[in-house]
Amino acid sequence: MSRQSNENSTSSAAITVSLLMLSVIFWGWLIAPEFHAPADLNDSIVHQALADAVLESWKAGGLGLDPWIPDWTFGYPVLRHYQPGAHWLLAAVTALWPGDASVAQTLNYLTCALWVFHPLVYWVALRWMGVGRSIATAGALLSPLVSAPALFGWDWGSFSWGGAGLFTQLVAAWPFPLALAAGYRAVARRGRIWPAALLLTLTALAHLIYGYMAAIGLGLLLLKGPDRRDRFFRLLGIYAGTAVGVSFFAIPFLMDQAYILHSRWEPAWKWDSFGAGQVWEWVRNFDLFDHGEIEFGDQSFSRPPILTLLVLAAIALGTIHGPLGFLAAFGGFWLVIFVGRPTWGPVLDLLPFSSNLHLHRALGATQMIAPALAGAGAVALFRRVRERPRSIVGTTLLGLCLALGLGGAVVERAEYMGQNRDWMEPTRNAEPHWQALRLQLEEFGAPGEGRIFAGRAQDFGKKFAMGHVPIYCMLAHARLPALSYMFMAMSPSTDFLPLFEPERLDHHQAFSVGTLLLPGDRPAPDFALATGAGPGFRTYEVPISPWFSLADIDADLYAQTEPGRYAATKAWLAGSGPGRGSYFRVHRSPPGPLPQKQLRADGPEGSTWHLHPVGGVYPEGRPAPLLDPLGDLESSPPPRGKIRNVDLGPGSWHATVDALRPVHAILASAFHPRLVAEVDGARVPIMEVGLHFSGVAIPSGTHDLVVRYAPGPLKPILLVLGLLLGGLWILVEERRRRVPRD
Repeated sequence: MSRQSNENSTSSAAITVSLLMLSVIFWGWLIAPEFHAPADLNDSIVHQALADAVLESWKAGGLGLDPWIPDWTFGYPVLRHYQPGAHWLLAAVTALWPGDASVAQTLNYLTCALWVFHPLVYWVALRWMGVGRSIATAGALLSPLVSAPALFGWDWGSFSWGGAGLFTQLVAAWPFPLALAAGYRAVARRGRIWPAALLLTLTALAHLIYGYMAAIGLGLLLLKGPDRRDRFFRLLGIYAGTAVGVSFFAIPFLMDQAYILHSRWEPAWKWDSFGAGQVWEWVRNFDLFDHGEIEFGDQSFSRPPILTLLVLAAIALGTIHGPLGFLAAFGGFWLVIFVGRPTWGPVLDLLPFSSNLHLHRALGATQMIAPALAGAGAVALFRRVRERPRSIVGTTLLGLCLALGLGGAVVERAEYMGQNRDWMEPTRNAEPHWQALRLQLEEFGAPGEGRIFAGRAQDFGKKFAMGHVPIYCMLAHARLPALSYMFMAMSPSTDFLPLFEPERLDHHQAFSVGTLLLPGDRPAPDFALATGAGPGFRTYEVPISPWFSLADIDADLYAQTEPGRYAATKAWLAGSGPGRGSYFRVHRSPPGPLPQKQLRADGPEGSTWHLHPVGGVYPEGRPAPLLDPLGDLESSPPPRGKIRNVDLGPGSWHATVDALRPVHAILASAFHPRLVAEVDGARVPIMEVGLHFSGVAIPSGTHDLVVRYAPGPLKPILLVLGLLLGGLWILVEERRRRVPRD
């Protein structure tokens, strides 16, 4: 009997391995074109740039913890405030890859590998949690079939070349189910705590929101069970371990909250989600798990809602208990959260930090759980049918129905991937033209001559493309600094990008735009000098002083909120201040009572800002504040001097300043409190000025100016402490578990 049992177990394991490997081979074959995808048109561009910065830091002897990213919406230390784990992984794989692979190539390989092999991780997580072999296998095989209408959840559209490029989310999808499994074992089954804390840390470092969802979701284990006190302290241990693990990232992140933008240009649904009406429409149309159409000749048909029906079958047949019960509660909870603020309003504020979360990402947690429940539904249906008379007939009919439903889902996914492959071809064919253009730009001097403007999504930029990829994406892919698309809306300066007016020379100087790259049939401003042309485009030089300009700080702006600072800066940009080189200093809170005569505006968003001149007040009869806040100043200030010998380095800017009088050097890069300035080798204060740029006071004469990003030792110290404490904790817990209990 034991021998027969072992043989059955071996046979079952062999079938499981064979099915999982067939899944890997099949999906790998379908997405094979993605291994050699052309230049990206989505968030993958950001992830390439961040991994490049990490690699550059490693090559220079740094740790890659906190590099300055110079070419993203006016520069910003992105990894100080953005989860770094996926970019460390990408940089490490690139560094270790045989041959001379670029980060872009490695990203393609890694994206495909992470997606294709994910069912194996999914299966391991379910088995580790205690789910039966057949259900775990069915769930793993069903997991690549999830599809939704571009909602940034768990489906191939979130990661593909023609999709959203959510690489960090794809990396997090590996430790995420393992963290749930380890947390369930630690809390519900008194297992080891440290694996759950470690996996939760890895999830959060790959994608902060997915780490957050896993951590909050584990709290559902407190709602059931007789040993809630023990469960509470075990859960507290997981949270404490995770806090230690992410402290090197979380503490600087929380310290710099004032300099992380909640952009006005991001759609409200990203922060608030969609509301019950829209979510119910998706549910009713089976779009959360089974979105898509199948083309058959000239006709198109909706994809069979096989995953949704199998999830409902699992619930109806009463198979949701134990670990599956926890997973169902977890998925249901985040589906409720996905409904969002339009329905729940301030109730969602009960969730910690929910005001700063992209709530629409909650759907990904539900979609990650759905295949396991669908697998349980499929297994339960077969078991129920086999229990009835004439089970062979019933099993055959059920098998045919499932084959049709699953076949339709596979066909729909295959058609989507084929469409994605077809989209790549025009872009791949246009790459020789792009390489010629890039050489021309580099020969002309960019990025040494400032930023490049090739349009934005709001104007001609979206259609000014090579293949299907806008030129501004090509510029970002090549790490050429450009004023273009808001790929990373974290820098406070980002909100002003849409306010740039390419017809105004003073805006070119303010934003440091020295090169225009325009469609061949688009006229250039009169001040632009033609420098070259190619198939469908022309390049122009704009006469500016790149990166640095000399200006006067003529006013102080007091605004405690970002809407207030935006309103004042928008008014300044619309007026004559940029043309005169007349800036204001930004104060995020007033030091005391403000002057009696001052400019004040109460904006429509409840924003309030105060602007008054340095050393005085505005005279009577000044212009309307929202038209020209510095319009009372003289229109032709005395000459200031010039800037020469500008040199850029990783997170540093150097220039020689010939000042004819005391002036301020304005660096056209985002202000951050970790920036430091030196004049002739001596540390001097650096201030936040209009556009959230950086300003440095320069005395008259010739001076050497250096501005650099100095993140300080906090992150390395916290990282080392976290590793030491984490290692000590593992040793202590393992030793305690070896001690026999009385």
